[in-house]
Amino acid sequence: MARFTKFVLLAQKLIAKNGRSIMIIFPTTIDRDITKPYLGKIESTTTKTVTGVFLNQQRDDQADPVLVAKGEKHVLIAAGDITPDEMKTATKIQDRNIVWKISNVKIVDPGDDAIMYDVQVNS
Repeated sequence: MARFTKFVLLAQKLIAKNGRSIMIIFPTTIDRDITKPYLGKIESTTTKTVTGVFLNQQRDDQADPVLVAKGEKHVLIAAGDITPDEMKTATKIQDRNIVWKISNVKIVDPGDDAIMYDVQVNS
């Protein structure tokens, strides 16, 4: 990570300056009773608070309007706030009282160094 550390720090600084606090929601499963594994598991969620910048989905003249829905947005999140593995398992983002479904996550990672995430969401 040493090679791109300054870019990770720059992404964190700019997103913190221009973004707002959001919650990333992850699905989890836990045992109903660890002493009785045959009872099965319970579906649950965990959250992590990070800072994100919301951008409107860009439309161009050649884009298919069916593919670019009105409710779609992009959220930029600094990689220093959350790991790539966490981002890959995240299913939703909560911004104030709006819950967005994650439809795609692009990791900006030259080489193996994650700098930030471009997360496509829809309502």
